[in-house]
Amino acid sequence: MQDAYQHGVSSWLSGVACGRTTLTQPPHITILLTDQQKARALRLDNAFGIPAPASERLAARGVRYEGCDTPHPLCVPARVSLWTGRYPRRHGARTNEIPMPVLAVWNIRSG
Repeated sequence: MQDAYQHGVSSWLSGVACGRTTLTQPPHITILLTDQQKARALRLDNAFGIPAPASERLAARGVRYEGCDTPHPLCVPARVSLWTGRYPRRHGARTNEIPMPVLAVWNIRSG
């Protein structure tokens, strides 16, 4: 059942992104991002990982993507790409030491 649900949500999100699906109201989406964590640090990813009961409950009840790619190996540029839908070469965030570029923030607010 979980796989069918994940496939349905993934298909719906793809349709929205491509303009094939219209929204009658904004979706309720929560994105959880952690910092300073290896891909297999938690027990939900690895039998030898650290127990994280709250994360395990969320993963069991929600949609979890296990095969994701990042546009940049550093946190800030990757997160700015997530929020803006643009690659780092377009939004200007290239390192972790700089705040989110003003143009990226403007693009988020203006849609």
